[in-house]
Amino acid sequence: KAETDNWRFRHRLAEQLAEVGAIFPRDAVIETLVPLALDLCTDAVAEVRCASIAQIGKLLALLFIEEPQPLADDSPLQYFLQTITGMASATSCYKRLNCVQICASL
Repeated sequence: KAETDNWRFRHRLAEQLAEVGAIFPRDAVIETLVPLALDLCTDAVAEVRCASIAQIGKLLALLFIEEPQPLADDSPLQYFLQTITGMASATSCYKRLNCVQICASL
């Protein structure tokens, strides 16, 4: 029950991830907002998942802007992309669907 008690807060937070990301330095976005966004993409409440998934493309765009070699092996974006692609092979059909929805939001 505690998981669903504050779903409206998580939903509101998920809706604003990209806007918040535009305010903070890139390192803070990578260290804090990216893991938060990925966690919210697998939230127990569908509304939260949908709101977070809609922000993934915008967050990625913020990170690609300042990255000289975004797909280099040592790039922080690799963690982000590996997590998203890892959802494609998850045992849960919901996580696989999340991967498809994230890709669609790009």
